[in-house]
Amino acid sequence: NDVGPLIVPCRCTGSIQFIHHQCLVMQQESVKKRMLASLGGEENAEAKAEAAAAKCNMCMTLFHVSTETVAEVHKIETQIVQKNKYEQMAEAKKKRQAEHAAAARAHNLALQEEHRRKAAAAHDK
Repeated sequence: NDVGPLIVPCRCTGSIQFIHHQCLVMQQESVKKRMLASLGGEENAEAKAEAAAAKCNMCMTLFHVSTETVAEVHKIETQIVQKNKYEQMAEAKKKRQAEHAAAARAHNLALQEEHRRKAAAAHDK
């Protein structure tokens, strides 16, 4: 379910700083509905609900979403994906090398055991 790249619409930091633009819009709609319900028929209820939805309820800054922000986050996501792929490839290579080394050790042990048996058989004659 692709909802697009993550954006950074406010000054929050850490894991809560990123959100999909579509998710932010849904969150803002939810805030507006809750505000309108709580304000009832109060004067300027619509404007108050819009104002509440326009700012982050954690850091209290106004949301800002620019194409530069979206592009920057997309670039970071792409770098993370590439890094993860590289790490997976490096891990797979290490695993193959370890398997190869284990197979080589097993082969050498088998050769040594065969050599011992032949030496013991020759000694017993």
